[in-house]
Amino acid sequence: MKKVRYYAKQLPLFLLALVALGWAASLFASFGWVFSAGTGKQLAIRCESGSLRVSKSVRYERSTGPYWQAASTEPSLASSFGKLDYGRIVTAGWLVVPFPILLMVLLPLWIGPRLKFRFQPSHLLAYSGSLAGLLAFYLVSRT
Repeated sequence: MKKVRYYAKQLPLFLLALVALGWAASLFASFGWVFSAGTGKQLAIRCESGSLRVSKSVRYERSTGPYWQAASTEPSLASSFGKLDYGRIVTAGWLVVPFPILLMVLLPLWIGPRLKFRFQPSHLLAYSGSLAGLLAFYLVSRT
């Protein structure tokens, strides 16, 4: 039981490391994984230009499995923060989430068990305010 607790405590750190490495690698290449449902529909998870993109499609331009494609341009500071975008998730089926938002969401999951504190109302207010500021930045830059 102690090992399960230990690994459950380490899982957010592992996810944070994966997100940070994915963010760094997405500046230099486009990579991801394409899953096939067998009925002609596919699910694609891609990392490119500082964002994580999840999309579904009937026909995808890549074959099933992992892929890696080098970026054609050098990374710039503007593209390193990614973009927030979404289609009609039910019908079109795609969602683009920037890596900084993923890091901001995962950070309290890692810090909380480490410091053994509970979110007090002031902590929750500060966290939700900083998350709202980050979302506002991406929503304003989208237009």
